[in-house]
Amino acid sequence: MKRSYHSNLAFVDILFNTLLCFVVFFTLALIHMNKESAEESAGIEFEAFVMIIATWPAEFGDDIDLYIQDPTGKVVFFRNKNNELMHLDRDDLGRRGELLGNENERLFNNREIVTIRRKFPGEFIVNAHAYSKISYGPIPVNVKVIRVRKNKIISDEVLIFDYTGQERTACRFTVSHNGNIENINRLSKSIAREIVRGY
Repeated sequence: MKRSYHSNLAFVDILFNTLLCFVVFFTLALIHMNKESAEESAGIEFEAFVMIIATWPAEFGDDIDLYIQDPTGKVVFFRNKNNELMHLDRDDLGRRGELLGNENERLFNNREIVTIRRKFPGEFIVNAHAYSKISYGPIPVNVKVIRVRKNKIISDEVLIFDYTGQERTACRFTVSHNGNIENINRLSKSIAREIVRGY
């Protein structure tokens, strides 16, 4: 009777080498993708310099908007959400914009946020505007201006709104050439009124 000698060693070697090649190419692809991501993000400034946060009680369905004017005269608000210096992170529409699934599921969390991304010398003006006042009685809106890296509150004001179209100045501050925040005041200036008339 003739014996047959055979081995699976060659097949195992091929299988192992194929797997090794796959791992090497996969690793090279990951390294290449990470390099491309780093190159794409180069020059983009992710740090925030100042954050402006407006909050109002959850039971109010009113639509309050922030209008932030930078030293160049440009304004960030719900129809112009981004420019070279700042951007609107969240535009809260009050109760109308908080539907989760159906009419009975709502998220009561009234908050509007604007981020100033970098230091730029000159005056910034922080205004709040009652775009739509639908609830009964005055509504208190807390506007905080926070210097992010130092976790320092520059201004913390509660503004009272009684009617649609009312606009209040929460804070004005000047950024010096060395990045300090100075001349913090509440001298009133209308920003939203002229913009809304133009639409």
